[in-house]
Amino acid sequence: MITEGDYCIRYIDMPHSIKAFTVEDNGFYNIFVNSRHCYHQIQESIKHELEHIKQLDFYRNGSIDITEKIRHG
Repeated sequence: MITEGDYCIRYIDMPHSIKAFTVEDNGFYNIFVNSRHCYHQIQESIKHELEHIKQLDFYRNGSIDITEKIRHG
């Protein structure tokens, strides 16, 4: 189970093509969300990143591209 003490959400300006990404550091997760997106997209992006954390995707071998394809088709 993940709690709010396990992650921090950071809002930053990024190119529009990037929705969000997460960086893991010794079991703590920094979720970087594109502040240029609308509220709905930001909420979906946070949900998406939290799902990766819950599914322990950061501890799988292989590229993130493969993980994304497996998880989201």
